[in-house]
Amino acid sequence: MKTIIKSHSKSFECAVIYQLILLMIISSCTSGGGSTKPANDWDKQHLKGKVKSITETSFKVEEKFGEYVKGQRDGIHDQYDELNLQFNTDGNLTQELRIYLSGPASKRVYLFDNQRRCIEERFSYIKRNEESYRDQFSVKNYYDDYGNVIFKENYSPDGKITEIDTLYYNKDGNLIEIKAFDTDGNMGGKVLYKYTKDGNESEDAVYHPDGSILSKQSTDYDGPLKIKVSYQQYDHYQIMVYDQSQQIVERSTYKIINTDKIINEDNLKLSSRWRFQYEYDEHGNWINQYQYQEDKKNPTFVVEREIEYY
Repeated sequence: MKTIIKSHSKSFECAVIYQLILLMIISSCTSGGGSTKPANDWDKQHLKGKVKSITETSFKVEEKFGEYVKGQRDGIHDQYDELNLQFNTDGNLTQELRIYLSGPASKRVYLFDNQRRCIEERFSYIKRNEESYRDQFSVKNYYDDYGNVIFKENYSPDGKITEIDTLYYNKDGNLIEIKAFDTDGNMGGKVLYKYTKDGNESEDAVYHPDGSILSKQSTDYDGPLKIKVSYQQYDHYQIMVYDQSQQIVERSTYKIINTDKIINEDNLKLSSRWRFQYEYDEHGNWINQYQYQEDKKNPTFVVEREIEYY
């Protein structure tokens, strides 16, 4: 694609950056080669068995008569209050529904072709006190002969193309770059990916068109027992620690004191720290997640999971 150099609106850049962050965090339909890549969404979410659906609901933990019990429903850390995931028999997501008690609900639907490739993602939302979902936008995926998504077309609700994302891969089939363009060829931002020698993703970063960085996520692999992921955006810094089952066991959030200096203990102020413990079903998938604030003995939140299998 020939890039046309001209000024473009700030609103387009903001929309592109938001979409690139979505691609970085929840790139469900981007596939590629490489032995380390997960085969489907069951693998990506570290699920065991043929899962048909998952429903997660979060609650506060309250003290009643000297005992700690499940209390009222509550969103955790400004996240969704309820999450519903639907999988097909190939182990890929077909629908993702997030419900927020204090705001709109969002729905993502994934469509597949006869080669089991995700060819379209449809995004819609519903405001409170409304009965039906409204189409917000959609993304169509186009593949090369190796099964890699090589570009994405983003559509507005009226069916007009608003953005084109081009995706680039290395010789091992790992995604290394995403560039976003408007319909005139102006670049609105990009994402760069890095990998370890074993082919595991070690870094992804979102950049503004001028080359300045918006956010970065880095992953350190401390053997098979622990994975540490750090995420940085503006003056926000977060470290997530995962166990050998790929489940999060600790999350620490910091404020960066001086964004012009390197990230180290002297330049970080702790905002919150959470610990996570789990209960599992007979398949080895967690069904209760208990969240503990700082060093408190009793949990503050509990997330319940209902899992249906094929």
